[in-house]
Amino acid sequence: MLTKARAAVGVGPLTWDLKVALYASTHTNWLILVCAFKYLEMRADNFYGIYQCMKDEEEMMKV
Repeated sequence: MLTKARAAVGVGPLTWDLKVALYASTHTNWLILVCAFKYLEMRADNFYGIYQCMKDEEEMMKV
């Protein structure tokens, strides 16, 4: 449906960009490493529960 809507306004389909995907993954891992990526409450879209920050350096190096 999105591809048809984009075509209707003269725009090509979306494509996967590996460079953007790798950047997003790296940035997400950094957010986890510095404990900036955590949930404030349990939500239905939070399948993994509340993220526990990695406190010690040894655990951080595993990321």
